[in-house]
Amino acid sequence: MEVVARSSPGLDLVDDLHDVDGVVIVDCDRLARAQRGSSHAIGVAEALALASALGVRPARVRIVGIAVDAEAKGAILSLAVRAAVATACREVRAELRTLLRAGRDRD
Repeated sequence: MEVVARSSPGLDLVDDLHDVDGVVIVDCDRLARAQRGSSHAIGVAEALALASALGVRPARVRIVGIAVDAEAKGAILSLAVRAAVATACREVRAELRTLLRAGRDRD
């Protein structure tokens, strides 16, 4: 298992997907833009589409999204975002357990 942090995934995400059986992607975006997709220059959806076209997309992809309040300023998290982060952490842990079990079953 490897944890990779990216401030904006872009093409680096495609490189990260090489030789990976499964991936959990946590994507955070402002609420106003999250409804129409990622605000990154090449967002998660586009990177996954490119990975598919190149034949490097993992069989199991799970995206956990967190929408940040559009009016949020600075590094202070609203109560809603704090709750969303807590929920996202639970979802990520559950998905990682699933991926680890799948890897053991395959071996």
